[in-house]
Amino acid sequence: MKKRGWKLWALAILILLVVGAGSGFLLKKASGKGKNAGPSPWGQVDRGDLEVHFLENGELEPSNAVDVVSQVGGRVMEIFVQEGDRVRRDQKLAVIQPGKTGLEKYLPRDILAPIGGVVMKVLQDNNRDSRMARQGDYITGLLDSSNPTALMTVADLSRLVVSLKISEMEVLKLQRYMPVKITVDALPKENFSGRIHLVAPRAETDRNGIKVFRVEVALDSTDPRMKPGMTARVDALLVQKTNVLKIPLGSLFEQGGKSFVYIRKEKDRAEKFDVAVGLRSESEAELARGPAEGAELFMEQPKEKQLLKPAESKK
Repeated sequence: MKKRGWKLWALAILILLVVGAGSGFLLKKASGKGKNAGPSPWGQVDRGDLEVHFLENGELEPSNAVDVVSQVGGRVMEIFVQEGDRVRRDQKLAVIQPGKTGLEKYLPRDILAPIGGVVMKVLQDNNRDSRMARQGDYITGLLDSSNPTALMTVADLSRLVVSLKISEMEVLKLQRYMPVKITVDALPKENFSGRIHLVAPRAETDRNGIKVFRVEVALDSTDPRMKPGMTARVDALLVQKTNVLKIPLGSLFEQGGKSFVYIRKEKDRAEKFDVAVGLRSESEAELARGPAEGAELFMEQPKEKQLLKPAESKK
């Protein structure tokens, strides 16, 4: 019995060893597979096209919107429209009783639509608040103040533009009539085309005290689903080069006014190579002078022990 029990114990131990070895093999294999699935640690000198784009976010706005004001100040007696109504030009929108008190006997004044379009609230406080005049409000007119009260806005929504605020460092990249591509966040599957039709000749100061230039992009066609205030993204192609040698920006190193790369050699040794760089995009750089096409490059600074000495590099 003792001998038989010993054999059973030996068999159990052998099975555990085989299973453990198999598990270790599978673990190692799975670990290796996961490692290879990650992004390559090497860049490469490739030949192809290189583009530099101007990318900026803005908002959709009506190309023609007019604030409705009265010639004279007084009390709003009646309003015949509400936000979202579509009106025609010269349609009666409201009636104003001139004067500051009800004792003043002036003839009521009709307020007419200056253009055809859609009635909207008036944007105020740097576009963060909006309101529309209500019956009983007292307003100031053009004859009373240089800043009269706007009762409402009438906007032509058949033509929209993308309004941008561009910094003084970026505005020089843009020119009137430059073609652009436009995407709208609310319509992610749609692409639109347009052209820059306004670059303000004078800077404005935003609420953060930064100088910006107002730029407007006119869309070639307007989707009826577009609404003022939607976020739009503008993409303008600034420069394009074809069939050039290029490298990932991550493989380019600069120090002391010089540019260089590290070429991958045998056993992952690194050869430092001075380069001349031309056009740069957000992710790539043109090689005006550098290693040959197909060379593999380090994407991170190699360790000191990996660096080849000048004498070794010449071999």
